Amino acid sequence: TPEETGKLRLAIAQTAVAEDDLTYAQEMVETAVSAADELPAELAETLYLLQSNIAFAQNDLAAAIEAIEAANDVGDQAARLASLMAWQHLRQNDLEAALEEAEAALALDEAEALAWRVKGSVLTWQFFLQDAVDALSVAIELDPHDAEAFMMRAFAYQELGLADVAQADLETAVSIDPASVAGRWGTAMLHLRENEWLNAEAALDEAIALDDQRPELYFFRTIATDSSELEQLSADISRALSLL
Repeated sequence: TPEETGKLRLAIAQTAVAEDDLTYAQEMVETAVSAADELPAELAETLYLLQSNIAFAQNDLAAAIEAIEAANDVGDQAARLASLMAWQHLRQNDLEAALEEAEAALALDEAEALAWRVKGSVLTWQFFLQDAVDALSVAIELDPHDAEAFMMRAFAYQELGLADVAQADLETAVSIDPASVAGRWGTAMLHLRENEWLNAEAALDEAIALDDQRPELYFFRTIATDSSELEQLSADISRALSLL
């Protein structure tokens, strides 16, 4: 029956996710949701939620939001939808909208780790640093594998003058996902601490290649760039300001 087939594909996709084979997991879940109209609502919701989580892990935010909207249509994923919208607003550097959506998500479900990450990130950029650390610590408690949350907390700790705990968070962020934006940014920060300017700049180049819409990366690259490279410094400052 369609239900039995859907459950089988769900199990296969979940196993593939556990084995970090997101491409195969995505193929399985997409095949399963193609028959969503023939599935019980609860099963369809679970499949759409998994599809959204896979897309989010692959840094495809638009697809993640589309899938969670479908999940919310057949079930109740309003908190997760608000969390993803909050992250989208943050990535668009709309701090006010990001915080509003994060608070909306947490009002629905205090266990939404992504909403805590967004809230902590916004508070960091607003320099409410202790509040930021508190929010990011909740995010990390809920999701100990969130490299972004560790990276943002490291930055907040550093601004608070707590160098040792910042160092520990930087190292954790890098160890969780060294190839991600957070991992490359963390690597750059570790190099900066050792005055390894060229290595720091190279790591930031890689982070920007992964996501060229994050103003903080351009600002940090100005720290690593040689002061004689006036054209590069000017371009990075201009780019960062244009994204704010």
